[in-house]
Amino acid sequence: FDNPDSDKPKKLRSSLVENIPDEIKIKLYQISSDFTISDDNVKADMISEVMESIGFKEIGTGTNRIAFMKDGYVYKVALDDRGFIDNISEYKRSIEHPEYFVKVYETNRTILVCEYCELLSEEDFHIRRQEIKDILTYLSQFYVMDDVGLTTKNYCNWGLRRADKEGEPDKLIIIDNAYFYPIRNNWKMITCGCGGKIVPNTQFTGYMCSNTACCMTY
Repeated sequence: FDNPDSDKPKKLRSSLVENIPDEIKIKLYQISSDFTISDDNVKADMISEVMESIGFKEIGTGTNRIAFMKDGYVYKVALDDRGFIDNISEYKRSIEHPEYFVKVYETNRTILVCEYCELLSEEDFHIRRQEIKDILTYLSQFYVMDDVGLTTKNYCNWGLRRADKEGEPDKLIIIDNAYFYPIRNNWKMITCGCGGKIVPNTQFTGYMCSNTACCMTY
């Protein structure tokens, strides 16, 4: 909605998901939820054919979702039940730490619409290693995290939000935050059997007990 303090009439913003024809949304849901198709690569090809028929450009396929671009927005379409969950999770996480998470505008569970951030190159991933580590160290206070660690296979989960003003730095952003699980201040849930606190390992690729007499890995 417009600014509530404005004298101008309030206008509902157009829904980007609702701008997709109903028959297309139904078709996408039918493909994503079809348990008889066990190979998500097959589903990705089917979904790509549907989306490209209405002017969307495929920009990448992940484990459970496939991404498209149109009019400057990214559309992530679920490939399976996990993809449905990922879309809901990413939508919920995006508002919690907007300075680090990709901005999500809306989702109907099958489709998620978010901002476009330029994919971080593998080279830049290594160059920005300390910056990435600082971000993950901060976020580890609030979440149990997966799939964003300091390993090359995760570099595609990071991107750059281009600065609005000239001279300002681009912002490093996590563009896939579906695997961030809130701790909700319940520290007992991440306590080792020995009583030590479970913390991320140095590469953020797993967890370990902080008790040096234990060092159990998770």
